Amino acid sequence: MAFRKPNRELSVTEILSFSFSLYVAKFDVMLVPFLFISVFNTFVTDFLWRLTPIFELPQNISEEFFLQFFNYLATIFPLIVAIIVINWVITTIANGIVVKLSSETLEGKTVSAKTGLDSVLSNLLTLLAASSIVSILTVFGLFVFLIPGIIVATMFSLTVQVIIIERLGILASLYRSRKLVANRWLKVLILLSTIMFLTVTANIIGQVISSSVTSFNTTMALIIEGVVSSLVLPIHPISLTVLYYSLRTREKPSDQTLPPKLLIPRIKQPYPYSQMPPYFQPKYCYKCGVRLPPDAVFCPQCGVRVRTE
Repeated sequence: MAFRKPNRELSVTEILSFSFSLYVAKFDVMLVPFLFISVFNTFVTDFLWRLTPIFELPQNISEEFFLQFFNYLATIFPLIVAIIVINWVITTIANGIVVKLSSETLEGKTVSAKTGLDSVLSNLLTLLAASSIVSILTVFGLFVFLIPGIIVATMFSLTVQVIIIERLGILASLYRSRKLVANRWLKVLILLSTIMFLTVTANIIGQVISSSVTSFNTTMALIIEGVVSSLVLPIHPISLTVLYYSLRTREKPSDQTLPPKLLIPRIKQPYPYSQMPPYFQPKYCYKCGVRLPPDAVFCPQCGVRVRTE
């Protein structure tokens, strides 16, 4: 089945239906990035947690207890930060790869995981910086009041798509995402809520399956849970990519931001002969040999013409 960019604005139902069809058609390449990060995250998280010492709660809470507790926090804090950073980086890479693959498919180009990985790695710093800004603003908005966090998450939901497809910078991609989402807040919010519901449902199903299959092996249970949840995770970047192209149909061609083109300077061809000045000013008279003034037209000694104009 051939997929093309939508030529009109799609509804939420149409976006989800189109995204699922695209996911099923390209299931092998779309699933691999998230399947890899799920298994990788499981092993890394399990390895780091095994390095964490066990904190035993004493019977009597005293000053020594607080000292031990703060020492314990100082020990596990770097491990928690390492787990969060590793998950954040590889999840950003997986999202970017699937966005690039979805875009290439909708553009009618050849899809390959290598192309997606190369595109993400070339924009990795921009992706990480933009996603960190959005995450900080969203968490801050949710902490202060629920609605600002939801607004920020909705406003900048297409930042990754803009960076990968239009290759814009950090601030330009944030502004571009806000411009695309303008006047379509409710549609984007419904789409994000639906995707979140599917993701949470997949996580719950994964936990139920993992707990019923493996009751003692924690690592295997986490792997099963990660594999089940990774089946739904590609829907998020695919749906937002379809939403991006759907919202672009509202714009005039002059309003659409195109990727920057490489400007090749034009090299002047050398002249076949050396350029001569419009006139030649000799220093000495060719007839009598007297030294000539700088602006002389005739020789002051013999009167012969020495400059041709």
